[in-house]
Amino acid sequence: MSGGGDRPRSARGPAGDADNRDLPPLRLRLLGRGLSLAVARVPAVWPLLRRPTQRFWERSAEHWDERIKPDRSEHLAPLADACERIEPEPSAILELGTGTAAGALMLARRFPDARLHAVDLSPTMIATARAKLPAGLAERIQLEVADAASLPYPDRSFDLVAQLNMPVFLDEAARVLRPGGYLIVASSLGSATPYHTPDGLLTKGCLQRGLAPITTGSSNGGGTYFLARQVRREQAMSDEGPTTAITAEVRRHYDNTASRYNRQIKFFERILFGDGREWVCSQATGDVLELAVGTGRNLRHYPKGVRVTGIELSPEMLELARREAAAVGREVDLRVGDAQALDFPDASFDAVTCTLSLCTIPDDRAAVREVRRVLRPGGRFILMEHVRSPAWAVRAAQRLLEPLFLRLEHDHLTRDPLDYLQTEGFEIETVKRLKWGIVERSVARKPAAAVRRRRSA
Repeated sequence: MSGGGDRPRSARGPAGDADNRDLPPLRLRLLGRGLSLAVARVPAVWPLLRRPTQRFWERSAEHWDERIKPDRSEHLAPLADACERIEPEPSAILELGTGTAAGALMLARRFPDARLHAVDLSPTMIATARAKLPAGLAERIQLEVADAASLPYPDRSFDLVAQLNMPVFLDEAARVLRPGGYLIVASSLGSATPYHTPDGLLTKGCLQRGLAPITTGSSNGGGTYFLARQVRREQAMSDEGPTTAITAEVRRHYDNTASRYNRQIKFFERILFGDGREWVCSQATGDVLELAVGTGRNLRHYPKGVRVTGIELSPEMLELARREAAAVGREVDLRVGDAQALDFPDASFDAVTCTLSLCTIPDDRAAVREVRRVLRPGGRFILMEHVRSPAWAVRAAQRLLEPLFLRLEHDHLTRDPLDYLQTEGFEIETVKRLKWGIVERSVARKPAAAVRRRRSA
């Protein structure tokens, strides 16, 4: 879908200066902007828009190079300028919406040691692109028909995901980026590009998906670019606590909402979660770590004799937890901490508990890996979470609502730890589904032989 209706300009002007440019027709700009905003705000609408969008690009493909001249330097300038800020150079690149491969060819020449995949929704565009590939670059550039909302690549496949003049599909971009990898969203005509997503919406979307915005910029030809980076795990903690943009945003949110958290959660506990907290705590024995202890609503439910340590990202929430511990007479070690990078030695705990928290931890899989590390062999991970429902109607509603919950509460509605607990080295002992499959209670165990196998390796 690369190109976004860009047309040759009669004059150059600064980014956003539509008066000095030969712009696409207003109807095309309005349609493109509406589609881009819809996809960015509510990704679940894309299946309804995919077919007409594909038909549009199929009709445009035959005369695209002749009409648009996408190889022009000013067309590619914002993408090229963003590449100057990437360090080190990527070894694996994905271009989304490549059209007739103008962007892919530029990227291949700019990064001569990289392998490159370029995808487009239109088969005719891809056929045209394959026909124009120079022999010297054909071996390094793989052109494929694919939907940017459902990419045919494994997680963490690329060091750079780039797109020029097309809607953003941040879930898939974040999924296929490696830790430390870059995302470029470029627009040849700046805000006048039909498929343009505003920087504010890009920033929020990136923060919700673990991508740290780095910078924005403009090119001499009037184009603009937005640059973000996938967070590296080793950057998750410093001597002063969480430092990544997404984790800091979550921390600020809970600091700001701590005073009203108990009032809000009581409603959901009544209609959805019932005695879930009691169930989780009753399973815990020995030395217990509670992830994201929040305001301490679980503390009154642990059995006598259990030694509880609780971590919480938000100092404001933790202060309320300290008051709750004093009120119920529970001695507990409460600390500010990040579940994605736990400050405890290996094999420190007999059990780890977590209630309604993996849904808001930015990198939930990193948190689960940390849980496995700090559990003793045979230790148990005890969870209550709201998860993706197996009922298609409920699941569809969750997907429609998820962008709103992410924006307001940093809350993922369609996550499910069962998707990866086993691949992260746990054995599933118990799973209970409640409330149309939205609520999941589960117990996972770290294999007792895990440490012995590692020592003998």
